[in-house]
Amino acid sequence: MPDINLLPDPITHFQRLQKAEVVTRRMKIVGERKAGFNLRYWHRIVRVPGKLDRIGAARGWPPEKLLLMKALLTSRMGAYYVDHILQRLKQLDAMTLQEENQNWEKLYFSFIERYRNEERIHDREQILFEMAKIHRFVNPPSRLLENRARHWKLVERFLAPGFDLDAAMTAEIRHALESQAAPTAKAFKVCFAVGLFADVAERSRGVNWMMAYENGMLGLFDMISAQPAVMHAIMDM
Repeated sequence: MPDINLLPDPITHFQRLQKAEVVTRRMKIVGERKAGFNLRYWHRIVRVPGKLDRIGAARGWPPEKLLLMKALLTSRMGAYYVDHILQRLKQLDAMTLQEENQNWEKLYFSFIERYRNEERIHDREQILFEMAKIHRFVNPPSRLLENRARHWKLVERFLAPGFDLDAAMTAEIRHALESQAAPTAKAFKVCFAVGLFADVAERSRGVNWMMAYENGMLGLFDMISAQPAVMHAIMDM
């Protein structure tokens, strides 16, 4: 089993930040819910894997996509589940922002522990492994880091005034994903392209390279996740 002290994956965190207003509004709504909501919501969480099994079978999802969807949805629902508990606690006792963040993490760890022991979810171990694995989606492969110095000349080409870095990166990723290469080859092309543009961002915008790489991968998640085999190849690098 993966370490149960597992926080939400960066994709879930990124999407929650993108929808900060929605999350805030939900927090207000959950605070107004009647007692017993979390018990009912837990039953929904338990039913999700089976529901996705049926949807996946009907739509012909490959196993890797089905497992990825289970992991991402579990992470997202777990965060919402914790939001509700924390909101209840805040109604009982005022907290500083630091205390709120610490309590949120503790509650999420408790959620993972409860999920781990939920026998009604027959594939919970695989789902938790996938949840842990998703954290590696934004980590550059060691092969890329070792070869960064070799593509500085390419970087110079992208530093011309007026160059649209984001559009170029998206086009390059789309080209890589639409190629007929094997998933592992596509995966490295994607990582290389994002790494290259992170270099450009670092030199032209003064952005930290790792942060630029992580943001690039997160921003391209929807495009990359449309090919689950490629996404898993990235996480396996």
